[in-house]
Amino acid sequence: MKSTLVILLMFAFISCKNSNDISLVVESINNCPEGSNQIEVDQKAYFDQKSKSLIIYIGENYNKSLQKWIIPLSVLTPENVSYQNNGFPTVLTAIPNGLKKIKYFKNEIETDSVNEFVYNIHDYCMDKKNIDMFIQNYRNGISKIRNDYR
Repeated sequence: MKSTLVILLMFAFISCKNSNDISLVVESINNCPEGSNQIEVDQKAYFDQKSKSLIIYIGENYNKSLQKWIIPLSVLTPENVSYQNNGFPTVLTAIPNGLKKIKYFKNEIETDSVNEFVYNIHDYCMDKKNIDMFIQNYRNGISKIRNDYR
């Protein structure tokens, strides 16, 4: 009985540790209102542990949203996440080989699949150091998820 409990606790700890980096990404997005704190404007995030997908949404919650992108992290590699600054800092998530695996929903109706998602980073949310940490956490989370699928 004691060994079973230890094994269960170790599994729970490892499961929490594996999603920790993605949890920090979700937390960073959710702590960055776009200045309005309005449900119709602010992007929020949720990590679906079952599907291993990062869900970015605008709306009340990920189940009741005006817009939503479901990014399957298991098909990504860390190299698929990049920083870009063409006058405005962004983090680009691109699906390998241009495959359209990111599902896009409008008013909870799937309307399209796309091959990339661009997250705009406002300077009042993250400075360069925090952006680097955000990208590192995102990449680490993807690596851990990929290793879980092997």
